[in-house]
Amino acid sequence: RVAREKLSMSHDRPVILMIGPSRIWSTVFMMPYLRLFIALLKKFQHDQQPCLIIRGPKTPAGETRALDTFVKTIGLHEHIMLNDSAPLPTLFNASDILIHGSIGASEEAFLLQAMASGVPVIAPDVPDYRQIIRHEKTGFLVPLVDLDWSEPDSTRRDHRTSPPLPRKIMDMTGLYADLDRLLSDHESRRLMADRARSHVLTEFAWSLQAGRLHDVCVELARECRKDVDFHPHPDRP
Repeated sequence: RVAREKLSMSHDRPVILMIGPSRIWSTVFMMPYLRLFIALLKKFQHDQQPCLIIRGPKTPAGETRALDTFVKTIGLHEHIMLNDSAPLPTLFNASDILIHGSIGASEEAFLLQAMASGVPVIAPDVPDYRQIIRHEKTGFLVPLVDLDWSEPDSTRRDHRTSPPLPRKIMDMTGLYADLDRLLSDHESRRLMADRARSHVLTEFAWSLQAGRLHDVCVELARECRKDVDFHPHPDRP
């Protein structure tokens, strides 16, 4: 409730947070997600209709203007918030579901932070994320599909200034099904959030990560036959 007050958002409606790289500000990149969100708005009524927070990296205002204008043009400005400045903990605490829209390296931290905050996550089904998410237990993994980015001229205005668009995107049918499932069943959403938090705090605690890194370094050093006296990490067997 406090986090939503800071963002001036409704206390009652479910909130979907979507995080992505700089191309998240591209109208073309977001088009499939906006169509999906419109479908969700049509299915759910009144205070069950979700709100969507789109969060990308901080950019000059001009880089988000095209998407902001498009959202207003299609009448979604009361349901969608573009944000590049609110602290991530505030966004996680205000959200009920996270869509992680990035496939790049070094993006796992967002998933871990959201899960540790008790937010069910939905992410692309790629090897790095499979190590973090247990499908249908601590979150959902959505298959990737090839996508033709051809769009009408009205949605191409930010092409020259936007980063290159990826060749693959999450399957929208699968993403819709996972969102529908979480939005329709509050108890399942709560249980998944609890499992996600427990999983991260158990398997990805800093002490465990430090121990694992220590073991890897010891093994590498041994393979190089360095003459060093190694001692096991106190937290590792």
